[in-house]
Amino acid sequence: MKVDLTHIKTIHDLARTGSTGCRQDLAKRLGISIRSLSDLIRYMKEELDIPIHYDRLKLTYSCLEEGHVNFKFQRKRELKKQLMKLIEGALAMVVIYDIIPL
Repeated sequence: MKVDLTHIKTIHDLARTGSTGCRQDLAKRLGISIRSLSDLIRYMKEELDIPIHYDRLKLTYSCLEEGHVNFKFQRKRELKKQLMKLIEGALAMVVIYDIIPL
């Protein structure tokens, strides 16, 4: 399946605020068929694990959980820095827990 990342980002941004509108309106807004929209939503749910659903009462897609979709290249050194910050934070929590047990 060919996936347009801008469509995924747009759908997610609109779903976060519950402003996608009905399926027909969203498909028209993106310039794709309703079938393509359904395939794209399925891909978002199954492959990207985005918690999106269609609210039949409000006639709009919405996210079941807060989160962020981000597609960008991250250099290995940046990932290492982030990992080190997480490890340092976890170690600090262990030290604090040892000093002041809950």
